[in-house]
Amino acid sequence: MQKDRNLAWLINEEAHRLIDFKELDEARRHVKYYFVDACELFELNLISQETCKRICSVEAKELLFDVCEPLEFATAHKWDEGFYKKIRELTEEKEFEPPKGL
Repeated sequence: MQKDRNLAWLINEEAHRLIDFKELDEARRHVKYYFVDACELFELNLISQETCKRICSVEAKELLFDVCEPLEFATAHKWDEGFYKKIRELTEEKEFEPPKGL
């Protein structure tokens, strides 16, 4: 009986952790694709470089570089270094240094 309760508790905890991760991942994608869309508009010559720079120079860029990029690097997601480099050039942000030993 106690084993069943422990197992149920572990399953419940794991389910909550996965739900929290899913919400975090959705937020990461939402922030990232704000910048992806701006870059695509610029690459398609639908907006000027100056307009793209203004769009990307919002406070959310701190979320992109301080939260989204390390999360993307640390999880199973493909880290698109070229994308982050492009945004850094537009916003004059410092380079991301992946942690040593990963």
